[in-house]
Amino acid sequence: MVPASELWQWAQAVNAVTAFAGWLRRSRERAGRLAFADEAHAEFVHQVREAPPPVRPMTDDERSVWADRVPVEMVIRPDDQLVTVWTAQLVDESGAPTGEWGVEAHCWVGNSAVASAFVVCRDPVDALALTRQLRAEGTAAAVRRVQSLADGGPAGQPHALTEQEWLAALRRGLPGRLAERIVADDPGHPHHAAWRELWALAAEEVSRVGADPDRLVGLIATIPRWRDDVRNPPALAHWALTEARASTTYESVVRGEPRRAEQPVPVAPRLREVRDPAAALAWASHLVADDPVHRIEAQQGFGRWGSEVDAILARTFDGLLGAVATPPNRSAVVDPAVVAELRAEVERLDPQRPIDRRAARIMLGRVPDEVTELIAQRFAGEPAIEERLGELYPDGVPWATNVATAMTDRPTAVQPTVQHQRQAAPGR
Repeated sequence: MVPASELWQWAQAVNAVTAFAGWLRRSRERAGRLAFADEAHAEFVHQVREAPPPVRPMTDDERSVWADRVPVEMVIRPDDQLVTVWTAQLVDESGAPTGEWGVEAHCWVGNSAVASAFVVCRDPVDALALTRQLRAEGTAAAVRRVQSLADGGPAGQPHALTEQEWLAALRRGLPGRLAERIVADDPGHPHHAAWRELWALAAEEVSRVGADPDRLVGLIATIPRWRDDVRNPPALAHWALTEARASTTYESVVRGEPRRAEQPVPVAPRLREVRDPAAALAWASHLVADDPVHRIEAQQGFGRWGSEVDAILARTFDGLLGAVATPPNRSAVVDPAVVAELRAEVERLDPQRPIDRRAARIMLGRVPDEVTELIAQRFAGEPAIEERLGELYPDGVPWATNVATAMTDRPTAVQPTVQHQRQAAPGR
């Protein structure tokens, strides 16, 4: 028989280990990880649920404001370019930068645009990369592919399961208090974005494999314990379903019937064509690191098909984990590498070309000051550029000394005339 003193020592050791495990779990939660997830992957997936999409369609209001940046007389057709493309930062109603960057592109045949794209990128690096690629490829297919990329994200897919049906399934299958913590259908709720992602995932599985919503809820209920301090319950529920559907038995569990024979997987499907884990692996394995469209697809697909797929994406694209979980930079400070690329964009513009004067006009006030200064220098004497500078800087541009030195014969770019002494409308 084991002595009582030894049993007591074992009990103390077990208590110590249990206490340490609890401390470790709480420290992970304080660091922002999902509860009960032992790897850093869960934290990134959690943050993806809260971050804005890497690319999205430009809204009607944003397109209206974007178009208002350009006077009617500058809305012209190019004479010798198959594709025209511009990028600039978006601003809010107060004129402050939002951190997002708009991209406008057109493919021309004669005087007609046969393909157009109006998209918004979360990251200026992606916006500039798309701009370069569209200009280099110079095809209607390339322009359409970018617009399709923005239109085809998870939030843009039709739902085979209504929000109310999913809400009802959660309330049937989970304890009342837990269900209410996961349901965040109020647009003003801080977890509303994660709730929408969870609903979209459930609807996708209903459409993709004929999943029973109640069985999906059952998978969510298998998380060991739902602590009161779980930071974002719908995000944790999303992660549970994402990890579960990578299992070989997943379809039989959620449908309650034997698995169907696997269908042949396309060699290199696009993200919007992926319907099962095998196709997701094929998609991730065929992405090319230096293709900006592939990089944006990787950001869109991260966290949707389990940790094995996410590991491939992270290996293929340097800095992807930071990109998918980083909110837009709303400050006026832009990364020096981005500034250098924007300056290169301006250097490429020809002041003699009407289409390039339009590009410069779009960028004014939506790029860092040093890039705006370069535009002022290169397009000195251009009335539309000087008018815009007068709107942006009614008291004179902040770099007046530099510009005066470069444009001694064109003082209007430094000291706007009386007719230019008016403040631009917000967002213009």
